[in-house]
Amino acid sequence: MKLFTLRRIVPAMLILLSFTASASDNAVKPLKVKFAHAPFVASVKTYETEYNKKYVLKVCACQMMTVQSNNEQIENIAVFSEKVNNGDLTADFAVATQVLEKEKKHMKSQFYNKMKVTGKQIVATDCKTFYNQLKVQYKDLKVYEMLDADAISRFDNLNK
Repeated sequence: MKLFTLRRIVPAMLILLSFTASASDNAVKPLKVKFAHAPFVASVKTYETEYNKKYVLKVCACQMMTVQSNNEQIENIAVFSEKVNNGDLTADFAVATQVLEKEKKHMKSQFYNKMKVTGKQIVATDCKTFYNQLKVQYKDLKVYEMLDADAISRFDNLNK
């Protein structure tokens, strides 16, 4: 759980517990508090999803391929590369495409003898949304990998 959520839950639980420990004629028998757990959890989840959304613009580069190894051939696999849009779409598209090309070289050197790119697309949306759009067109589309271009490019820059 997030720290923010815990800060809200702990005081509420302490208040509920203090009601059961009140001094009265029935001090030996604690009062029964009926706490509906499910609605409370649902309201916390609704709050987190509605008010903690951070709208981050992303770009996605995708290549659809047919690959072949010694023992199998797979058609319609997709490799995605997603990068956070920092305002310069051209640079962001270039980084996402560069990461995608490196992964393609890695796939060819390690796993597959033959690779044929059947389609390339670069869009200004996140890769999950783009995959759902592609899945409508290509029913048998398989995801090979969704790469985080930000992390990979940061790692590559550290190793230079």
